[in-house]
Amino acid sequence: MKKTPEVGFGHSLGMKLQKFQKAKYILPVLSLSLSTLISPTTSAFGSTKEKKAACRIEIDNPHISKSILRTEDRLAVKVNARSICNFFQTRVELTVKLYQVGLFRDYFRDESSTRPNPISSNGFTVHNRNTKWYCISKKNSAFYGIAYSTAVINGQTFVTEPVRSRKTVRLACGI
Repeated sequence: MKKTPEVGFGHSLGMKLQKFQKAKYILPVLSLSLSTLISPTTSAFGSTKEKKAACRIEIDNPHISKSILRTEDRLAVKVNARSICNFFQTRVELTVKLYQVGLFRDYFRDESSTRPNPISSNGFTVHNRNTKWYCISKKNSAFYGIAYSTAVINGQTFVTEPVRSRKTVRLACGI
């Protein structure tokens, strides 16, 4: 009588599995893990694209404005934001605030809001590109922006939660 070879791979009862039975259990696990890594629809590490809300506020990171430097020959920190919606928005009042990070507290530097009545405050995308603060020195400072808005969509008024810029940016602009 021929004895089947045994290997050290066993299950919870402590019984030894034969060599050919081991492959029967490993192959499905290996193919499942490879399919999750290779599949374009599903990734083992999560989705590469994040889902965006139908109506949202997007705010850029603060930056030194090249156009103000070119036209006014002055350094200024600027932050832009936009209200984006898949539905037509009217009477959008988009407010953007610029803050400078301080030692014990953050300092408010500027605020601007779009006026709700002009035609530029209607549409699928409404921009606010007016929030800026002129630099007094070239001392390194950190800045961030916060944006929020109110808008009328299909006759209902909606108010968004404040949204902070993704990064607090260190710029050569200070007091």
